[in-house]
Amino acid sequence: MTVTMTDSDTAATRLVSWVLGLAVLRVWGDLTFSGSLFTFIFVQIFYIFTVGTLSLMFGWTAANPGIASSRMILFIPGGFILGGGAGPTTFFADWVVKFSHVFPLTWEFHFERDIIARGAGFFDITQTFGAFLVYMGIVGILFCLRFNASRKELLAQKAGEQRQQRQMEKLAKELAE
Repeated sequence: MTVTMTDSDTAATRLVSWVLGLAVLRVWGDLTFSGSLFTFIFVQIFYIFTVGTLSLMFGWTAANPGIASSRMILFIPGGFILGGGAGPTTFFADWVVKFSHVFPLTWEFHFERDIIARGAGFFDITQTFGAFLVYMGIVGILFCLRFNASRKELLAQKAGEQRQQRQMEKLAKELAE
């Protein structure tokens, strides 16, 4: 499998397309952007990194990109349903609102509402951003655990193959004598 874009290219593409889409909506008058674009872009960099890490983690063992992308259903739609994209979260029970923060899109909706609609500056969203950084840290730890488990498995498999190759060489020597 060949990869045509690096992770940084993909993140940059996502960010540019996001800002371009918002600009089109703003020019057509369908969006009132009340906050700072710089603050919004700053938060988006962290959001894109988190979604990319989760995508990589869920698609880790996928045989092809189609299977990996189909696994995104495990963490993308939950954000639409529980994060406030479909309706106000005030209708949900408290435990549902707390559980919804497992999905990265819920965080995105928080930042969109605060920065774009309410005009919040960076210091106005520091508490939410700090909680999001904790979420990012948890995602990072889970990713590192997944990476280390896969690395140990790969090293054990490689050691087994080397052991088998040594046994085959030994057997070949015995047969040659």
